[in-house]
Amino acid sequence: MAYVDSQGLIQYLPSFVQEDYGDAVKETSGSVPGLGSFVGIKSLDDWAKHRGISSEDLSMLRSEAQSQRRSQMAMRNDPDARGFGDSWNPEYTKESFTDNPYEKLGRRGPPRNIETYEIPIWDIPQLDAKRGEYIPKEDSIKFPVGEPEIQAHEYMHRGFSFDENTKNYIIREIIQGDLGEYSDYGNFFGTVAQPLKDIQHLYILEKTAPEFYTDKTDKVIKSMDKETRDEYLKNNFSKLFPEYKDEEKFAAFRKAVVEKIDSRIEPKSEETPRVSANHMNYGDYGRSYI
Repeated sequence: MAYVDSQGLIQYLPSFVQEDYGDAVKETSGSVPGLGSFVGIKSLDDWAKHRGISSEDLSMLRSEAQSQRRSQMAMRNDPDARGFGDSWNPEYTKESFTDNPYEKLGRRGPPRNIETYEIPIWDIPQLDAKRGEYIPKEDSIKFPVGEPEIQAHEYMHRGFSFDENTKNYIIREIIQGDLGEYSDYGNFFGTVAQPLKDIQHLYILEKTAPEFYTDKTDKVIKSMDKETRDEYLKNNFSKLFPEYKDEEKFAAFRKAVVEKIDSRIEPKSEETPRVSANHMNYGDYGRSYI
């Protein structure tokens, strides 16, 4: 169902906000016999009241929408933004934050869609927002402006999704190898999508912000309190390595995984991994996010 927005602002907010707005419209719409249909939400104000979003957070969202609207208006007069320059999207850059080949591979050519936002939307509890996200099936990447670690994190997910050889290596040498014996997934020849994603997260965090595993004020997820951070670790690593709460054992496991993956690329560290002929198959890994 299309959203109703008398102020025309919702279209300039991140897609997950638009989706939530559309859900709220459905929740408050209906019909009354003899009176016809009605829509309960027609503006950001209505939506914010329905979701219990504070006036301060609503003001922040308005500012973001207005900023994005100005940016999109400016892009209409930008040749690069229209596809006549090196990149069809001015948010795309080949410059890597890390020296890791998988980030470089993820930046080899612009994604189909790049979505950025300037405000800390994840601080609004009602939205349950992700800090960054890569959706392989859509080749869509999302990240906040001014957070290079998060941007690098998502581009590395994209790089992994392009490298069929590394995917097969992780399955054979880690998930179904000796390291897989530590996992609750087991080193079996069954579904591997979730352990693949877990290993990606483990490797990428080690390369972009290794202090995340021990430092509660890490630079990747600045707003996480201890409870939220612990929940993140549990959701991403408790099945991959059930003893993840033992810092010494978990550190040894992470080191072994990273060394396994790095052993494939370090001899040719100046090159990016080879992209398979089917590298446009975005569905291999599933959605990945911080």
